This record gives sequence, C-alpha cells and structure tokens, in this order.
Amino acid sequence: MMRQHTRNLTRAISFQAREAIKPKLYIKSGALKQVRHLDLSADGRNLVMTLSDDSLRIWDLSQGREVVRYAVDGAPPQAARVSQDGRDVLLRNADGEASLLRLWPEQANMAAVTAAPQAHALAQRWRVTAMGFGRGGAALILADQSGGVSVWSRDGLKRVTQDAGEGAAAVALAVAPDGQRFAVARDDGSVEIWSLDGGLNIQSVAQWTLSEAPKFLALDETQAVALTESGHMALMRPGGEAKWRYQVIPSAPAAMSALGGEALAVLDSERVLYRVSLDGGAQKIDKTPIERATGVAMSPNGGRILLAGGKGHVAALDALTGERLVSIHSTKTGWAALDGQGRFDGVEAALQDVSWDADGTVLELDRFSKGYFEPGLAAKWLWTGTARKSTLITQPEKAPEAGIYLPPVVKLEVDAEDEIAAGAPIELRIVAQIQGGEPGEAQTPRLFHNGKRVADSLLQAEGEEVHEGLRTWRWRAAIAAAPGRNALRAVVAGWQDLLGQSDERIIDASSGGAPANFYIAGVGINEYQGPELALNFSVADAQAFTEAYLKHTKGGGQVQSVRTLFLDQQADRSHITEQLAKFRLTTKPTDTVMVFLSGHGKVVGGEWYFLPYEATSLRNDYEITKVGVSASTLGAHLVAIPAQQVVLIIDACQSGAVVDHFNHAAQQRRMLRGLSQDTGVHVLAATRADQLAPEFGDLGHGLFTYTLLFGLKQDKKGGQHADRWPRDGRIMVSELKNFTGYYVPRLAKALERKYRNEGRARGVDLATSAPVTPTGASYGKDFPLF
Repeated sequence: MMRQHTRNLTRAISFQAREAIKPKLYIKSGALKQVRHLDLSADGRNLVMTLSDDSLRIWDLSQGREVVRYAVDGAPPQAARVSQDGRDVLLRNADGEASLLRLWPEQANMAAVTAAPQAHALAQRWRVTAMGFGRGGAALILADQSGGVSVWSRDGLKRVTQDAGEGAAAVALAVAPDGQRFAVARDDGSVEIWSLDGGLNIQSVAQWTLSEAPKFLALDETQAVALTESGHMALMRPGGEAKWRYQVIPSAPAAMSALGGEALAVLDSERVLYRVSLDGGAQKIDKTPIERATGVAMSPNGGRILLAGGKGHVAALDALTGERLVSIHSTKTGWAALDGQGRFDGVEAALQDVSWDADGTVLELDRFSKGYFEPGLAAKWLWTGTARKSTLITQPEKAPEAGIYLPPVVKLEVDAEDEIAAGAPIELRIVAQIQGGEPGEAQTPRLFHNGKRVADSLLQAEGEEVHEGLRTWRWRAAIAAAPGRNALRAVVAGWQDLLGQSDERIIDASSGGAPANFYIAGVGINEYQGPELALNFSVADAQAFTEAYLKHTKGGGQVQSVRTLFLDQQADRSHITEQLAKFRLTTKPTDTVMVFLSGHGKVVGGEWYFLPYEATSLRNDYEITKVGVSASTLGAHLVAIPAQQVVLIIDACQSGAVVDHFNHAAQQRRMLRGLSQDTGVHVLAATRADQLAPEFGDLGHGLFTYTLLFGLKQDKKGGQHADRWPRDGRIMVSELKNFTGYYVPRLAKALERKYRNEGRARGVDLATSAPVTPTGASYGKDFPLF
C-alpha cells in the first residue's frame, strides 16, 4: 500500500489559496549587498557598481548581463569610474589612493583571457579627490587635495601631464562625452575647463569663481553645470559668465548624474529623486522604488534614470514618468534582471535568490519561466546605443504583482523501501491539486529520476476528482531503480504554466552491475547542400571536441568510450535522428551521453531548429521546419535515452545582419533553456556569426568550441583549466558551463581589440553587436564529465 494518503490534502488548503494573491518580490537574506556607488560610461554601455562587500560588478548593458565581478584587496573602494570601452575601471579608496583595474585582457590568448583582472596603483603625492577617463579611455585624469590635475597614459601607466594646484582641494571632476574636455571644481568655488589633445597635453579653456563651492559637476561639449550644497545650479559656457538657477531642489544634493541631453538626475539628502532640466525646472519623481537610495546615473539621451540603493540592485526608471522599467540585481551567486511586467533574465543560481512571496509561499523566478523568461531583458530596456530593434519575446497578460494563482500542490507517494535492489521497480503515484485559476485539463506531470526526466509513456493517468471546488489529479508510474542513489521529484504546471513541485524522495539501491560507459555523438557541417550556408569551423569543432572527450574519458574504469561522428553530407536529418534513437537501445541509466552539434541554427515560429546537411537556405522557413531537427525532437529523443547523465552542446551559427543577431541569440537561449528545464538534460550552447568574423580563423575553431577545448587542457599546476569551482581533479558539467560563460566573451573582446590594432577591423564589433555569449542551462543533476 501507499505509505501516504491524500484524504487530508484538500483540508490543508484554505479558501484563500483559491483566490488570486498579489505576491511581493522576495530576496533571500544575505543574497544582495548595498550598492555604494555606480557609474555609467559616456556611451551608456558599461555600468560599474561598488558593493558593500567591497566587490565590483560590471554590467554590459548592450548585452544586458553582468560581465565581470572583482573582489577588491586592501582599502574598500569609495568611488569608481568605468571607461567608455569598458576595458578599465578607475578606483579611489577612502585614503585617496587611486588605481587602475584592467578588466579585460590586453593580449588575445587564453593565458591572458583566463588571468584575473589586475589593479595597478597610480602613485600620487597628494590624495586623489576626483577622477575620470578622457580620450575614449586612453587618458586617466586625476584631481587631488592640492587642487592639482594630472593626466596619465592608460597604455604606459605613466604621468604625461601635470598642473600643480594652488591649495584649494578639488571636489569634483567631469569629462565631456567626447573625452576631449574635462572640468574641475575646487572648494574655493573655482571651476575650470581644460582641453585634452591626442598627446594627452592639457590647456586651460575657461575659468569661473562661483560664490558657493560646487558639490557636483557635469560637462558636455558646450557647457559645464555645477550643483551646490544649497541646491543652486550654475551654468557656465566658455566666454560667458556663470548663470545661476536658484534652489532647483529643496535640500542638499546627495548624488548627481552626468548630463543626459538637456537634463540631470539628482538625488537629494532625503533620498528624493528629481529630474532637473538646464532651464532650472525640477520634476520630482514620485515612484522612486528603492529604499535608502545611494547613487544615480542617467542615460546619454536622457530617457532613463538608474537608481542604486540598499538592497543591492539598480532600478531603471523612465526619466519623465518615473515608471520602473527594469531592475538589475547582482547577487552572491550571479545576476538577475526583472521588469515591471514580471519578465526576468539571469543565471540559474541567482534566480534561486530572487523570488515571489505569495502569502508565505516562496516561488522562485524559475517557476515562471514559460510565461516570463526574457533573454536580454536589461539590454532591451536600457541599451539605446544601436538600432538593433530588439523586441520583447514574452507578452504576459499581467505582472505577478497584479495577482497570481498558486501553482498546484504536488505530492510524490513512493511505494518502496528506503533501500532496494538495483533494477527493482519503484512504484509511485503523483498527486496534484489545482489551487486556482482556470486549469482546464491537467498537464502531464514531469517526473525526474536523478535529475533527468522520465519518458511520459511510463506515466498512467488515474483520473480526476473534484471536492469542495478543488480539482485533484493522479498519475501512477513504475520505474526501475538505478544502482546507488535514486532521487525522485515531480513537477506539474498550473495557472499560466506556473510550476508546482513535490519534495524530493530518495531511494537507495544496491550498487553493482556493468560499469558505466561513455558515448558521444558529434555533428559538424561546413558544406551544406545550399552553398550560401557554407561555414568555416564546424567540422574541425566536431572532430576536435569529440577526440578530446574520448581522450579524457578513457582509462577511468569504464568498459568503453564510444564516438560516432557525422560530418558534412553524412550529417543529414536521418543520420542524426537515427543515432539518437540508437542511444535508447545501447545505453543504461549509469551511462553518460554527450551530443555535440555544430552548424546552423534558427528559430522559426517559436521553435528552435538545428539545420542538417539538406538545408539550402536560412530564408526558407518552410524548408527549415521540414528538414530541421527541432528542439522538441531533440528533447523527445534525449528523454527516451535510458542514460541519466546527458549533455547537449550546441555551437550554432546565425548568418545575416548583426541587428537581427541579438534577437536570434535571445530566442535560441529561451528555447534551449526551456529544453533543459523540461527534460533535465544539461544544455551548453552559443550562437556565433562566422561570416561576420572570418579573421577568427586564427583560432582554427569557433570561439565557443575553442574555449571548451582549452578548458580540457592541462594547466601549469597539472590540472585542467576548467577545474576551478572547486579545484578537485574533475570537471563537473556546471564548471564547464561557468568556464565558457565567463571566458568566451572575454576572448571575443580580446580578439576584436587585436584586429583593430592590426588594422583588420571590419566595421563590425562582434563582441558587442553580435556577442558570442554561451547559454548554460543545467536543470539536471550535476555530474563529473572528466
């Protein structure tokens, strides 16, 4: 008999649970730290935050993701400035010591790419009180306690120019967006504008002495704007006198942004936010969403205000209405973004830190994936520097805060001893009670065995019952116990595909049986049936990765490691699907299966397709749906494979215009992340644009595969490069995902810089316009690959 019964399940759910609940955003205790300071680059692309744990977080808003995090050694940073190209950050601590942190590698090789960012001290006689970047980041401008100004060369880290101060300490420094002028304000009320030429020489352009010393300063190509402790604003144009706008805000300013068009964002000492226009008008933003706000920035066009505060996140507001558009969160474990409609983006670990609290029921963001997951969310709201015409993929009916119905209550009843023999049947029942909304027919539950989904064919519906207005659905299944630990979990979708999940049940089975085997199927297509689809690296990628995989899996006690390779004409639809079907017959639960696909991929009608050899064009959507191997087809085959340790690696190319590439990559990421969540199969994927980057042939591989291969190589300490989190002599799936996710973008930027310096630039910056950003979706159980 079943050990547990469901007769009390209905009684345990109150009538309130059947009503719509308005949840509140919930952040796990300790998951976020206070943002002390933020700075936005002149072009609005790069955002740097200093947090109360003395770390730095750098976001690339053109990609909508956190790209670098850095723990500061020594005295905590008091202020930070980020260069326009995102390469470097200037730091100043409470002792007035300045340093340059190089975020991105100077050389285009993996040794440099995988090295930790380095901070370089800038020795000064006087305490540095203000700083900034000029000439596109080539110049480091420091103003000090004596009122002096010095300019350093970024490349040589040498002081090029110095102007001695006259005793009045510098209190603020601002750089014009073009980087060719900067202004310094001192505590005696003086304000001076300097020009900065290509040789990093400076020359005074204009000077004023104000009746009250500025506290903050902003500058564009035509004027300087100063804000005083009393809330007065002075406008200064070279050749003219200062023009005052009195009491533009009612209390002392606490933070001020750079100029965004003809306006500034100002946070006062009461933490009230204002949009201040240069004619002196100030608009109070009443919808300030962050308590204990600490910093403010404004987009270059003046359309967005970024507000940082006490809970470790930055909110982006519409500068005219104050409406919250999107908030970005940097947590201990990663990053997440969330907009006003409940759409979200982020890495899996961080999405466990950010949740909705529905009257005490905590619902992680991941449970809302089908209706609300939006790859590239922050970029779509914040990046205004390109005409990529990004569109939001998901269109929720309403935000979760407007009211949700709780997901089904799911129970997993197991009729088995806590320890049984391997191969013995585990009989179980899934019970799901719908709590509200219009559920219609119950969706087939997803049953996961050791992290991988069990085939739906093993589930048998037992029917539905209705009691006191609540629907209860039941299913029965019998699965064979795998040797060792058997972890069982059930998931059922309810209202708006919101996921309810059971507690995990653990059944131990005796070990023994045949040793585990390793299988890998590699697919690489350079020469398609349609000549326009020809690629450069796919065959080499498939050959090299499958060989490396075999090399590292041999000799570990496995009976065999088996490779199957399909290249060019062999890689047609029938060969690919037949090989996947063979895995159903040849594998057992303890085996590991890896599938590597390198070629073209495209999203058509809400489905992602891998293009086999037969494809002739990326423009013929009908053909793609007929000959392509869809994510759904891949998922069905991979779920049916008995092996419980399955990894799918996809290095897919998208040809065409760069403006379309961002959305294609976002759609692919959404589709493949959903595949992983539905099946429990680990998915590592990246899109690339080979035709846009022929020079990357220097590597002999695509960026993604090149980085994968490097991760498997031996480092100077005798271990493997990807063995980092922790370093324990083996590479877990999660480690390989983290390794590629962090280092592929770094290598792309290093190569772009190399080609520009060598005069091989193509007018297209692949690293930012068409980022090769891997997708790592790991909803299955983590396990060692090597």
